[in-house]
Amino acid sequence: MVDVERQKTETTVLLERGYRQQQIADELLADADAARDMARKAVAKAEQTLREANETLRTLRGLPRGRIQCCLSVVAADPGVVGSIRSWQIQW
Repeated sequence: MVDVERQKTETTVLLERGYRQQQIADELLADADAARDMARKAVAKAEQTLREANETLRTLRGLPRGRIQCCLSVVAADPGVVGSIRSWQIQW
């Protein structure tokens, strides 16, 4: 009888340890999922930035050099105007 009680106690201890380890694993998995989501958002933002930079580069390549210097001066003074450079090309 003593052996059965000891085995029952050991089983309970092991079961409780298993539950704790499962909780830790669940928390780690949730952290990994959150990190993966954050990384995916960062990649999407980087890809969008690259697309915008390539589009700006194509626009600048279509401008005469003097106008490029003008555009670069304006952008240096106010980086928020980058999106409007394309409209300058049409106006000039």
